[in-house]
Amino acid sequence: MAGTIIEQIIKEIVEDQIISKPENGPLLINLLRDLRNGKYSKDIVNAIMQKPRNMDFDIYEAYCFLQVWSGLLSGKIATARIITGIGPKKDADIEGNNAILSKLLHPFKAEFIPSNSGSDGYFEWLEPLRLQTQNILLKNSDQIQQVQVESNSIPLEVGYTSAYKTYEYMSTEIGAVARYPYNSNHIYIFYNLDFEKDLIERTEKMYEA
Repeated sequence: MAGTIIEQIIKEIVEDQIISKPENGPLLINLLRDLRNGKYSKDIVNAIMQKPRNMDFDIYEAYCFLQVWSGLLSGKIATARIITGIGPKKDADIEGNNAILSKLLHPFKAEFIPSNSGSDGYFEWLEPLRLQTQNILLKNSDQIQQVQVESNSIPLEVGYTSAYKTYEYMSTEIGAVARYPYNSNHIYIFYNLDFEKDLIERTEKMYEA
C-alpha cells in the first residue's frame, strides 16, 4: 500500500469502520461532498488541509478533516489567529517567507526551514498565550472561551498541506501545529488540549492489545 505511515493507518481505520458499520460510508461521502461544494468555511478548510485547485479531497482526507473539525467544535482543540497581513510565498522563496515571519510582533517568533520530510520550520510564543475554545455541546456555546497555555515552540506548516498531516500533528506528534496557508493573511494555531490524556489512553490500549 502506497503512502506515508499515517496515510496507511487512516485508510485502514476508515475501511474497517465502513466494514463494521456500513452507515459510516454515506456519512463520509456526504461530508466529502460538502467539502467539495464549499459548505465549510474556506479559511478553516485551508488551514486544516489545502491542495492546488486542480486536486480534489478524497474520503480519507474527509475523515481526517472530521477529526480535527470535531475537536474544534468540542473545545478539545484550541485555536488562535496571528495576523501577518500577507500570504506566504512559494516554498522556494525561503528569504521572502522569512522576511514576512520576521515582522511578527512579540511574543511571536517563527522561521521557515522547508524540508522534504517533517515540518516547514517552527513557530513559537515566548510568554503564556491565550487561545480560544468553543464547545458547541455546552450551554451558552456561542460565547468564545479562552484558555492560557505556557510558552512553546510548535511545528510550522506553510502553503499546501494534507489533512493527514494536520491530524497527525493533533494526535501522534506533539498535539499542535501552526498553519500558514496560501492566500491567507493569518497563521492559525491548532492546539490539542487533551494531547497528553490521548497519548496515555493510546499507550494503555497498546499494552492491552
